Amino acid sequence: MSSVIVTETETIVVVSSNAWGTIGGNIADQTDLGTAATQDVGTSASNVVQLDGSARLPAVDGSQLTGLTPAQAGADPAGTAAAAVAAHESAPDPHPGYATDGDLSDHLGDFTNPHAVTAAQAGAEPTGAVATHAALTTTHGVTGALVGSTDAQELTNKTIDYSNNTLTGVQPTLVSGTSIKTINSTSLLGSGDIATGDVTLAGTQTLTNKTIAYASNTLTGVQAELVSGTSIKTINSTSLLGSGDITTGDVTLTGTQTLTNKTFTGYTETVYALSGTDISVSNGSIQTKTLSGNTTFTESLADGQSVVLMLDPSTYTVTWPTMTWINVAGSGAAPTLEASSTNVITMWQVGGTVYGNWAGSA
Repeated sequence: MSSVIVTETETIVVVSSNAWGTIGGNIADQTDLGTAATQDVGTSASNVVQLDGSARLPAVDGSQLTGLTPAQAGADPAGTAAAAVAAHESAPDPHPGYATDGDLSDHLGDFTNPHAVTAAQAGAEPTGAVATHAALTTTHGVTGALVGSTDAQELTNKTIDYSNNTLTGVQPTLVSGTSIKTINSTSLLGSGDIATGDVTLAGTQTLTNKTIAYASNTLTGVQAELVSGTSIKTINSTSLLGSGDITTGDVTLTGTQTLTNKTFTGYTETVYALSGTDISVSNGSIQTKTLSGNTTFTESLADGQSVVLMLDPSTYTVTWPTMTWINVAGSGAAPTLEASSTNVITMWQVGGTVYGNWAGSA
């Protein structure tokens, strides 16, 4: 048995008959009870913690507790939390109670009444009401069939604005001088007649840009239409009518040309004073030469070409090119030039052979 007595000075006297023996006097003076015996019960600083009726600790700060295992603290074993978090994050729909982005996108893109709202709930007209309304011939006070946008209909006494519609096979409103020309500054629109200044049978008139048929009119001072080969000749079977130029093969003053069956009259041959020793018809068909020493001649003749060479009196020796001499005496040898008169030599080529003849002296 034990008892507690509280005095006015808060001195507690305990009398106990337990196994420890009798305890008496001021409890603060008892040294064998421990420090907790002198503390209050509670959850404040220096209080003794007391379990509740269910043997549970009250709510206290346990941040300084040590030596607790994850299981004792109600946590997952070491290393399992990371795996659980990763599995949670990789799950396609870890929170099935919430809508995903895909669900929202599908819902927003669903135009087929995803909430199954009826026409009556939405305040809409019953099915077929619009068609029934459109088929009425007296809708909005309009009598007769309504004009459709696609079907063919015959319109009577209608006013159609050309600028606001696309009309085919019709002429827009004509504007004189803009969409239709005028004649002599007179509009073609409206009633009446326009005198255009027709050609009269008598009197003089100036005609501009007119087409006049020659066969059905009498024209003076003009040429009837020419017909090549009939009313105008051709040249070398080529018509003279039309544009362009006809080359007739006229003899030109310069250049080389081949003439066939031509007759030359009143022409003058070129006389050339030979300064060198080559005898060529390009210098002239008549050539003269005054010798100043022994001379060796060459020639540049072609078949059909000839040259008359006049040599002044000379006692110099002359060497001739390879040629066949034709003399009056028939000797066939080069002539002996006279030293007292001018010697006349004719040279020509036929078949590649140059021939020569001493014509005499003058």
